[in-house]
Amino acid sequence: MSLGIGGSPESIDSAIRTENSTYLRQQLVVQKLENRLLRRQLAAQQQQIEVLETRLKRYENPNTPPSKQGGAAGSPGSDDRDKEENEDQG
Repeated sequence: MSLGIGGSPESIDSAIRTENSTYLRQQLVVQKLENRLLRRQLAAQQQQIEVLETRLKRYENPNTPPSKQGGAAGSPGSDDRDKEENEDQG
């Protein structure tokens, strides 16, 4: 059995603890970076869900494709103009 830098088993234990501590710190940094990445991915997915839910709410029947809605369905702002025209006529 070889002894540590100081030649004693205590110095070997100290070196092992230092290596373990360094390894644990590195693991912690990696975990924090992974956590940050996953949080960003989650935020992006939640934003995408909100966009899709907003698009879905534009249609009276979410199962009806935009091509069956008639007019300029799906084009930006078409719903607002249609509502204003209906209010003027009614």
